[in-house]
Amino acid sequence: MSRPNDQARHQLPVHDPRADDLPRETLDQIASAGSDELIKMHLIVGSHLRNTLGLWAGNPDLLNACGKPHPDDASLIVLTVLWERLQEKREGN
Repeated sequence: MSRPNDQARHQLPVHDPRADDLPRETLDQIASAGSDELIKMHLIVGSHLRNTLGLWAGNPDLLNACGKPHPDDASLIVLTVLWERLQEKREGN
């Protein structure tokens, strides 16, 4: 699985309200998943991220931050960063 670089971790807008648009149940599923399970979630969650974050419409800043020119690959990076941030929240509670 592709791992986000430090630039991606700091620049990806997963705190963006559009990313928060995911249903609570989906966010809970992402948070409780193991890192190896993210690729399985990518089909559905990745589609939401690609559409809401404008990856198909051409969001060069986000694609560049991900270090991936293709929206499918970039959305997996966004999903991974979202998962990492959810893990941090769980550990902080």
